[in-house]
Amino acid sequence: MLTQNFERPLKTALITGASAGIGKAFAEKFAQQGFNLLLVARREELLVSLCQQLSKQYSIEANFIVKDLSQPNAAKELYNEVEEGGFVIDVLVNNAGYGIKKSFTKADWHQHDQSLHLMINTLTELCYLFVPGMLQQQYGRIINVSSLAAITPPFRGSLYSGIKSYVLHFSIALHKELRNKGVYCTAVCPGLTHTEFHNVMGVEKWTRRIPELFWMDVDKVVGQAYISVMKGKPMVINGLVNRVTAMIMRLIPFRLANALP
Repeated sequence: MLTQNFERPLKTALITGASAGIGKAFAEKFAQQGFNLLLVARREELLVSLCQQLSKQYSIEANFIVKDLSQPNAAKELYNEVEEGGFVIDVLVNNAGYGIKKSFTKADWHQHDQSLHLMINTLTELCYLFVPGMLQQQYGRIINVSSLAAITPPFRGSLYSGIKSYVLHFSIALHKELRNKGVYCTAVCPGLTHTEFHNVMGVEKWTRRIPELFWMDVDKVVGQAYISVMKGKPMVINGLVNRVTAMIMRLIPFRLANALP
């Protein structure tokens, strides 16, 4: 059983999908800022290594829980383990997620079901479970990782845009409810970011054709997200190119925007 077995001098950040990519960068950022960490992902060996590295480098306490958050009841199970370990969560980063390469009709329903559960059900339930504790202590920060895909026209046959659109609008609605009570929620909307995300999807050959101008460094994405949530901003679109893209998409008529492939 995990236990936080010392007097609690620092705030604690719980980060999902923390073993690689944006999640790992969030872990490094919060450790750098003096937060203790509770990292959640499926790959234990990566979590062990990351916790050892960050605890030594930044003199913070880093713990982990191995959990597949795409499974039924995963959010409640995680919450119970956190409670049993005596952790008090000040920051919640809902980063865990993935895309499905196959289109809606060609992918197995089990794939769709797991992705919906992970990026909608689990994300929302974790907010629901941890917000009361934040309200009680009158401090909390929530980062929900959405995407530029929430703003741009959806890809043909993809659930990803719809899921990320939900994350964006839910996060803004939650922020409006909590912002005057010491708890802020920010939806982060990165565009193309250098991580293993596209390799896992199996579309790295396609992404190699995209000019470097459209890509962002993961540390910049996370740094902007950190500043935004601490300032109480409900949304951040990462990078000038992505902000311009989002602005253009808002100006293009619906019929024209959705005529794109």
